[in-house]
Amino acid sequence: MVEGMKSSQKRARKYKAKIKGQVLPGQKPGFARAVQGQVQTEINIKNILTQHGVMVGLIHFYMDFGKKVMQLKQKFSGQTMKDEVEALQRHWTLRGLDVAVLDAIKGWASVTGLPFRLDHSLLDGPDVLS
Repeated sequence: MVEGMKSSQKRARKYKAKIKGQVLPGQKPGFARAVQGQVQTEINIKNILTQHGVMVGLIHFYMDFGKKVMQLKQKFSGQTMKDEVEALQRHWTLRGLDVAVLDAIKGWASVTGLPFRLDHSLLDGPDVLS
């Protein structure tokens, strides 16, 4: 047997336990809570999208925005979190998503601060998209 490698019997026992759902029982409740939280986030965002009448083809973009907002909330706090969410919202607004819907998602996620408003004058000029 190679040094540092588990025996084949030990790996086989672990695999059988994994198949039966007995591996790392301490992780299961944490994993279940994480999945439950993710599913609840998706349901809440989909409810917002339904209320705003978002077309089916755009739903995944808004879902991505909502999930990233939640990731930013876990990673940052205070003004840094607000700035990061505003930058994210600017990104998606420039891609054509509706500011009102993005604001609603931010509101649900309890990201406070001034809502982002795109200054359309920034898009005027000869060098835009060149």
